[in-house]
Amino acid sequence: MLIRPQLAQFYQNKTTQKSVAQNTYRSMQKWKNNNKDKRYVIAQAEDASSVDKAIEIIKPLYDDLSWLYDMISGLCKIQQNNVFANIELRSSKSGFTESLLLHQGSKIALYLTIIKKQKNSAATSSHIFGPDTIINTLVKANNAVLQRATLSKDGNIKRDDKPINNHDGQYYVYDNRHESINITAYDYDVILLRTVFKRKAYANIGANNLQLHHFQEFLPHSDKAIMTTADESASRAQFMFSILRQSQYKKAISIFKQWLNEDLSYDMRWYIMREFLALDIESALPLLIEMASNDPHPEVHQTASSTLQYIRNQYPQLFENEKQYATIN
Repeated sequence: MLIRPQLAQFYQNKTTQKSVAQNTYRSMQKWKNNNKDKRYVIAQAEDASSVDKAIEIIKPLYDDLSWLYDMISGLCKIQQNNVFANIELRSSKSGFTESLLLHQGSKIALYLTIIKKQKNSAATSSHIFGPDTIINTLVKANNAVLQRATLSKDGNIKRDDKPINNHDGQYYVYDNRHESINITAYDYDVILLRTVFKRKAYANIGANNLQLHHFQEFLPHSDKAIMTTADESASRAQFMFSILRQSQYKKAISIFKQWLNEDLSYDMRWYIMREFLALDIESALPLLIEMASNDPHPEVHQTASSTLQYIRNQYPQLFENEKQYATIN
C-alpha cells in the first residue's frame, strides 16, 4: 500500500484511524441530511421511466445553484476536518480538467468539473460521442468557447463554435449519440456541473453485463469519425489483463488473442498488446506484426512499428525463421 508521508503516522495509529473514519462518516451523513430535498429530486429522476422524464424532473435544480455552492462548502469542511475524507470524495485530475463526483447512481451521475484555462484548443479538438444524454450547466465561464459537433449517420462531423460568457445556471442538454460539446477556456477556468443520464440503464439493460459501448471520435483536421469504445468496462478489462500478465498466467494467451481480434478502441488494443508482449513475446509477435502493418489508427500503427523494430534489435533470434512472420518495411 502506498502511504502519503503526511498520513504515515495516521496509518500506524489504529485508534486514530477508527476515530477519523467515524468522524468522516458522521460528517458525510450530516451533509447528506442537510441536502435531502435536492437528493430527493435526484432520486425521483433515478426512478423515472425514461431519460426525457428524468431530465424534466431534474431541470429545476439548475434554476438556482445555491444548493451547489452549499454542497461545495460542506464538502470543503469535511475535507478540511477529516484527513481520511478522500474515501468518500472521489475525484479525477488531468492536465486539462479536474472533476469531483458529487453523485453516483445507477442511472444518473453528477460531476463538478473545472476546465483549466489554456492558450490552444488541442485538448478539446477531439469530440467524443457516447450512449448517454448529458446536461452541461455553466457555473462560471468567462471568455470561453463552446464547441459543438454533430455526427451524421454516415460518420461525418459538422462543427460549430461560439463564444460563451458567464451565465449562472445556463445549461445545454444533448444526446451524446449524435451531439458532442467541448469547452475551451482561454483567460479563466470554466466551472461546469455535468449531469450524465445513463441511457442504457433506463432501457433496463443489465448493469452487470461487461459490454463495450461504442462511440465516435474524430482526430484533428478530420471530418470523418473513427470507431473506438466508451465504457468503464474497458478500464476493468485492462486491470484484469494486467493481473494475468503479472501472474504470468500463460493459459490466458487465448484470451489475449481473442480480445485483440475484437472491435476495440485503439488505446484498448495497444494496452492488451503491451500486456501480451510482457506475458509471452513469442505468442504475441505475429499479432504485433499485423498491428504494425494494418492497424487503422495512426498512433497504434506507429507505436507497434517502433516496438517491433526494438524487438528485432533486442531479440534477433525470434526472427531467425522469417517465414513464420510477415515483415514490415
